[in-house]
Amino acid sequence: MPLYEYQCMTCQHHFTLIRSMHDTSSPSCPKCKKMDKVERLISNTSFILKGSGWFDSGYNNTKKTSSEKKSEQASKKNEEQKTTDKTTDS
Repeated sequence: MPLYEYQCMTCQHHFTLIRSMHDTSSPSCPKCKKMDKVERLISNTSFILKGSGWFDSGYNNTKKTSSEKKSEQASKKNEEQKTTDKTTDS
């Protein structure tokens, strides 16, 4: 169940509750016990992507695969061969 942050508008008390996502009833303030002046706050999450395959660990990986390296080497050899052929023809 998720954590929700609330603030009582009467006494300004800030508190956190673990509640079901389907629970729509308004909680009462644990300090002044009023129910009608409690508002749910929007807070930052502590969501962190861990493991391989996410942007920081693998998604932005600029390392080339072996097939990419081979095709790059082949194109370089072709370019070198073309420049060698041009210099020997002249």
